Amino acid sequence: MSRNKYYKYHPQMKDYDLLHTVFVPFLMFTSLKNYSSKVINTDLNGFRLSGADGKIGLNNTCKDEAINIFTGGSSAFGVGATSDKFTISSQLSKLTTHNWLNFSGRAHVSTQEFIRFSYYRDHLTSIKNIIIFSGVNDLSPYFAATYYNKYMGTFFNASNF
Repeated sequence: MSRNKYYKYHPQMKDYDLLHTVFVPFLMFTSLKNYSSKVINTDLNGFRLSGADGKIGLNNTCKDEAINIFTGGSSAFGVGATSDKFTISSQLSKLTTHNWLNFSGRAHVSTQEFIRFSYYRDHLTSIKNIIIFSGVNDLSPYFAATYYNKYMGTFFNASNF
């Protein structure tokens, strides 16, 4: 299917295609920081905005309030959602009336999810709940990768590194 036809049926995906990644130490890559569109927005750390209204990021949470974390790969990030407020983390915020931060990364495997959490853990004073919605991205590269280390695993685009 051509890109134009694809965008005709899935117009929100154009914004996802425009959301580039940036290289970072050990994590390998993350979403562009401060990206803004009608469909997807990231905060100054590259986290997708969440919350019931789709406007909460790591940098604008209340430091005194316990926060909930939702993490994983592309599905948890919300790839395909037509708005930040329709991601799983935002829907959890709406259903539970407690804020859920989206700590997910596009195409991240569980090791990258853990590294990302490690980088930002000290920015949060109190964590109430953590949901890890992960696994598919660990299996896909395992079966399809040309590079695979039995101790370290692999990740998307590993051959580029």
